[in-house]
Amino acid sequence: MKLTLYDKNNKVSDLEDDGKLLKDYSLANYMVLEVIGSKSMVDSNQEILKYEMSDEVYDKLPGTVRDFKRLQRLGRFAIDPDVKNISHYVGNNEAESFQVGSRCEVKVPGESIRRGCVKFVGQTEFQTGYWIGVEFDEPQGKNDGSINGIRYFSCPPQHGGFVRPHFVTTGDFPEFENSDEEL
Repeated sequence: MKLTLYDKNNKVSDLEDDGKLLKDYSLANYMVLEVIGSKSMVDSNQEILKYEMSDEVYDKLPGTVRDFKRLQRLGRFAIDPDVKNISHYVGNNEAESFQVGSRCEVKVPGESIRRGCVKFVGQTEFQTGYWIGVEFDEPQGKNDGSINGIRYFSCPPQHGGFVRPHFVTTGDFPEFENSDEEL
């Protein structure tokens, strides 16, 4: 195989010395490494051995995709076996930035902007992932801070709601004076 290194203007050098590593060359951002294969490195009749790991060994390894899914209760590890989309269930880092008692604004696509106070941060029994429990200023919620008989926080009926962290912003958000101010 032939390796050639280019900068943005011209060819820098052919990388012919098999004893050198890429770090041994003067590399800079936006350089291009051209790789041209001269012949097949593997005989098509030759069997290639591959490493295989048993499920038992893989289950014990930390930091794997399976470990992540198990910790986040996703896929076959989900409480709800119909859960397929993991993008909504990641959120621990986002959720950690919220403080109970903070004023917030909730912007869920297709819904009106709502304001309130953060009353709960964490995981729930009703669905996997991290949630922000909000007591809304007006009766624009779906509950009173409890779902399926489990109380996560207390607020008046229809003032409570649970929202994914990426739809909630905390800050100095005063109550709306009237409905004309809602965006």
